[in-house]
Amino acid sequence: MLRFFTTGTQIICINIVVMERMVFFVFYELANFTLYLTMLFGLKLFFQRNMPKDYNVILLYQIGTSLLLIYSDFVYFNLFFSKRTLNTVQLFFPIFHFFLLGTFVKKSFKKLFYKQHGDFIFYLFLTLLIFLFFIDQKKLQYYSAAISNFGLLVLCFFYYFSYIVSKVEFLNSKSYSFATVTGIFLSAGISIPIYLFSNIFNRADYPELFYSISIIAPVTSIILYFSFFKSLLCLTQKNI
Repeated sequence: MLRFFTTGTQIICINIVVMERMVFFVFYELANFTLYLTMLFGLKLFFQRNMPKDYNVILLYQIGTSLLLIYSDFVYFNLFFSKRTLNTVQLFFPIFHFFLLGTFVKKSFKKLFYKQHGDFIFYLFLTLLIFLFFIDQKKLQYYSAAISNFGLLVLCFFYYFSYIVSKVEFLNSKSYSFATVTGIFLSAGISIPIYLFSNIFNRADYPELFYSISIIAPVTSIILYFSFFKSLLCLTQKNI
């Protein structure tokens, strides 16, 4: 009887893990679709010369992230590249993530005082991320991902403060910079605990908990990419 109960419990746990994995991959593919759609829309505006120069870093971020996803697919199907190289690229991604998105945020500051402080915070976190890259590479951890998003969160706070101090109407749905920074702020804030817990509750020892937490990760990507799409809509309406 006890053996039957134990076996039944294991079957239920396996089914839960399978279901959570399916939900995760649905959101993962939806996030990828949103990214590709937004990138193509952005490239169209870029070639039409309807895009401000400071938005180029966001377009570059989309292109770089898309290439990483394509690269991951090549590794998954054992084409051309090794899994070890992919791990190195994935560990480098938080630096890429912070550098480009952080550059956009700090360029959007409205006061010189906040721009100077923004530069200090930017290079402080960038240095820390480069240091963590080598630590994570040895231990195959992703603590740099949480630090990267925390740094973006701090820069976003400075962005909002710079608007408040400048007495500018910053709650402006027609501002492409506000739409983008708000997406970065929400995505970074939600994803920080995900990356922290995913290092503690690894896939092998806690499969149910791991996938339960991981489901939120592609949702944060969808929020980020949707904010890019919203900002592009602002640009097409000439409300820059």
